[in-house]
Formats: sequence, C-alpha cells, structure tokens
Amino acid sequence: MVPTGCARRPPHGGFPRFAGAYVEHARLGRLAALVRAGAFPLITLTGRSGVGKSRLAVEVAGRVHERFPGGAVFVDLGQKPDPGVALESVRRALRMDDTCGTWSGLVRRLRARRTLVVADRLDQRADVAAALVEAAALAPGTVVMATCVLPLPEPVVPRFESAG
Repeated sequence: MVPTGCARRPPHGGFPRFAGAYVEHARLGRLAALVRAGAFPLITLTGRSGVGKSRLAVEVAGRVHERFPGGAVFVDLGQKPDPGVALESVRRALRMDDTCGTWSGLVRRLRARRTLVVADRLDQRADVAAALVEAAALAPGTVVMATCVLPLPEPVVPRFESAG
C-alpha cells in the first residue's frame, strides 16, 4: 500500500479494471476525452461519499496518462491539518525536490511538464484548491481533476459565460 500523499502511478498496475458502477462507459469515454484535451485546468467530480468518484478519477487517469509528459499523480488531500502539509503532499506526488517546495515552485514544475493531478477530496482544502487551480491555469495543458463531496467555493472555480 502506498502512503497517503505519495506518488501513485495510475492504473492499471494493481487496480482492478473499472466496473462502471458510477458512470456508464460512454460517459467515461467522454470524460477521458475532456481530460486528454487539456482545455480546462480544472475538472471536478462531485457527489456524495462512497459513490466512486476517486475510482472514476483513477480510471480516467489510467486511460489518459500517456498524454501528459509530466505524468499523472494522485494526491489525497483529505484530513491534511495545514497548508504546509498539503503542499508537501502535492510536492512529493510530483517528485519535486526540496528547492521547489513553494507554490511558485509548483507553477514552475507544472509549466515545465504538462501534468495531470488527481486531487482527491480537494473540497476539504479550499486554500490548496485555489493554489492548484491557479498553478494549472498558468501551465497550459496541465489539468487538475478533483474529487469533491461539496462544490468548490465560487472564487476557486473559474466562470465561463457564453457570448450571446
């Protein structure tokens, strides 16, 4: 078992094949295509506990990780007591050295290599959510796929309005 916050390579190494309980396979394919395209810096999977959001995120990451030269990493942000511990979890997952242990270092790392960050339970860390979304927005092609029980706070989620 991999300790919480450490880098995990997405499926299918060690994970069973996806059974499709949370979402039918056609929608899974559309979600994978959306992540693969990298057009949105943040994609959230929101729903009550236990419905399979994390498992779905891991399955999608397994299907698209080859499109991200920086890899796909899984970070469990639930029950991290302070921003420093949460940052350390993200830093370790991205295999950043100690000299890059700041949020500006995170932005530099994500700009250098297009990365998929699966941020599990991101709604429990609004401070980390804001920083991750900002970092991903500054690093074209990088995607944060977040699992949340509650919607992220309004300032975190960018608003897109259609013209007309």
